[in-house]
Amino acid sequence: MNKNKQKVIAILTALTFVLLAGCTDNKAAETPKTPEKQVETQAQGNQATTENNKEEQLQDGHENEADLKTFISKEGGFSLVQPEMWNDNVAPIEGKNAEMKAEWETSFHILVDGKVDKESSALMTITKMTKANYEAMAKEEGPTMGDKLGENDKFVWVMTTPQANPYEEKSDEFKKFNDMMLDFEFVKKNFKINN
Repeated sequence: MNKNKQKVIAILTALTFVLLAGCTDNKAAETPKTPEKQVETQAQGNQATTENNKEEQLQDGHENEADLKTFISKEGGFSLVQPEMWNDNVAPIEGKNAEMKAEWETSFHILVDGKVDKESSALMTITKMTKANYEAMAKEEGPTMGDKLGENDKFVWVMTTPQANPYEEKSDEFKKFNDMMLDFEFVKKNFKINN
């Protein structure tokens, strides 16, 4: 009888080991065994993270500094570091604006079929005006004239943006216009008054 008990115990013990081995997690088998494969897997993970970051930067307008270009307006007296997404998509139109009592005005428009769309609203406009004109306009009733980007002893620079997207909602231009918009904080951070 003792021999039968020993056989049963041995069989049950063996079955227990087999069951436990079958139920264990095979994660070790899934992990790459060679250092090259581990490095490759890590690189793929890093690449996905980099692509996600780039996508966030594109949406936000904040890209790698090496990709940024600086727009300089001699008459406007300022420079603006603009995002890479504006390259070949946005262009300025400059001139005087008597209605705003501006010394100089720079409007940034999207390009449609490679040409500046002058007939449509600008993505944003930077207006240079004398301090006296700025203060007089600030006292007038009505809509605000925009956000102040900077000032010196003689002039004030103001940024204005459109109230709405000027293009039809389902058009490519509508999406492009929305994609190219910059927020005030980005512009203020990248705006510099030239001496």
